[in-house]
Amino acid sequence: MYTHKALIGIVIALLLLSACRSADKTQLRNASDAFASLPESKDSIAFNRPGRELVFRGLQLNRLIDSALQNNPGYLQAMAEISKSHANLRFRRNAMLPTLDIQLQSGLRRFGEYTMDGVGNFDTRFSPNIRPEQIIPDPLPDYALLLRSNWELDIWGQLRNLKRGAAYRFQATNWMGVMVRTQLVADVSALYFEGINLASAIQVLESNARLQEKATEAMEVYYTAGRVPRLAVQQLDAQVRNTRALKAHYHRQWVKAQADLMLLTGSFRDTISETGSLNLDASINMDDVPLSPQVLLNRPDVLAAESTLMANGVEVKAARAALLPSIQINPMAGFNSFYMPRLFTPAAMVYHLFAGLTMPLFQQHIIHARIQTAKADAEIAFQRYRETLLTAYAELFSCVKTQRILATEQVFKREEVEILQAGVASALDLFTAGQITYLEVYSAQQNVLQAQLELQLVERDIALNQILLYRAIGGN
Repeated sequence: MYTHKALIGIVIALLLLSACRSADKTQLRNASDAFASLPESKDSIAFNRPGRELVFRGLQLNRLIDSALQNNPGYLQAMAEISKSHANLRFRRNAMLPTLDIQLQSGLRRFGEYTMDGVGNFDTRFSPNIRPEQIIPDPLPDYALLLRSNWELDIWGQLRNLKRGAAYRFQATNWMGVMVRTQLVADVSALYFEGINLASAIQVLESNARLQEKATEAMEVYYTAGRVPRLAVQQLDAQVRNTRALKAHYHRQWVKAQADLMLLTGSFRDTISETGSLNLDASINMDDVPLSPQVLLNRPDVLAAESTLMANGVEVKAARAALLPSIQINPMAGFNSFYMPRLFTPAAMVYHLFAGLTMPLFQQHIIHARIQTAKADAEIAFQRYRETLLTAYAELFSCVKTQRILATEQVFKREEVEILQAGVASALDLFTAGQITYLEVYSAQQNVLQAQLELQLVERDIALNQILLYRAIGGN
């Protein structure tokens, strides 16, 4: 007897040793390794992110953002994904607890006369050791009320690591929800500013068209007086029509921007005013934004990628633990009887306590394949985290540098518009005095319109770059 026990102990020890040796202990890369690709910065990292209400001002814009957060299908899908991930986390938490089931059963069975059970049950009728109520009836009823439980002892931490992995994935889903919200706010704001900028450009075109019409009318007078050829009237008239056509083109873009904004907000009402101007007050001070990789830690997509990386790391540990033996405890207790009146009596009480040790033998190649898959997923998660960091830093670098360049470009463009507007008035006076031709009047009007439209584009880019910077520093 002792020899058999010793042999069983040796076999178990050898199996454990084999499993431990076969488990791959390759170290996985962590989040800090990804920062090696980013440049070091001496800038201060003390930076307080401005809230959404400080970056995106205006009652109408904030109403649109609130509408999008309530009705946008993509954002609502992200919220559903968070609920799904939370449910998976609850499942993993409960997997560590013992299960408890109640079983109520009733059955009827007849044994053949030429079977071992049939002969044995018939023979017990004549035994002097049983009471009349203990005689086994034929057919045999069976009544039972049982409590069954199953509990896997998490001695190697497999279930704990799966629970930690689910918790990290829940965090990742939460952060992705924040990212979707940030992106939605940015998209709504970008379309709103695009629409306002187009509306402002339409006003510029309308104003210039009226001035050009007046110049055309004046040129008609000079044509009648014989001072200019018919070609001068035709060119100025064509210029007016070109401006009107360009206004229609901008209005078509305004309608498309409004339709796209309706789609984002889930509200099919007029959403962008045709009269308005961009608020170009800098919401985020460039001097306050350090070009430091530490700023990126506020970004929800970076935090989501980091949580996914952590989840894959603990899931590799859980996959390795599958090589080791597991211990299952299966207790059962309740009442069982073929005689219903005696079912709920102490004599009908039954129970058993069973514990088993399960060790994979021929499935190790399958488990090793799962480990390699988990390790590959961990490497993919690391590279995605690294890619997210690189993309985030590139966006931050581009936004900070671009904003400073746009500010300079805006100053020169405003000065250009002012000079050209003064030049139009001068051209008309000089033409009246006979010192220049109509072609120079035409050119002056064309130049001021072109400069005004280019200034509109610069101001649009400033507003859009503020939105990109809001997203680059993490949004909220």
